[in-house]
Amino acid sequence: MWLCCVNAAAVEDIDGQAIFAGPTPQEGVGSMAFAYDLVVDKARRDCKLGLDTLPEEKPPALRIVRVRPGLVSEWNQSHPESPVKEFDTIIAVNGVQSGIQRMYEEIARSTKLTLRIMRH
Repeated sequence: MWLCCVNAAAVEDIDGQAIFAGPTPQEGVGSMAFAYDLVVDKARRDCKLGLDTLPEEKPPALRIVRVRPGLVSEWNQSHPESPVKEFDTIIAVNGVQSGIQRMYEEIARSTKLTLRIMRH
């Protein structure tokens, strides 16, 4: 399954500021791996998330294969020190990490998304 062109709006917190929780080391993963949270508000219908993904079964995750124009590419422009890149992995969506289908469903149904991104 591909995640492409999901309607979304702006990457901002309550005050309209971009959110970046910063990288955190992941236990049990190589020392080069880190994860961070990206928060997206899908309030506007004319904007897209802009990610193509491939599902990974074990552990459940969504591998990013392309960053297209949309909210994530806008976030990348605002945060050149920590851009989302091809081959990064979404390991949770709004805390959901128990299955790829549930992650895709959470992306489709929620207006506010917290994507936990891991880089290896």
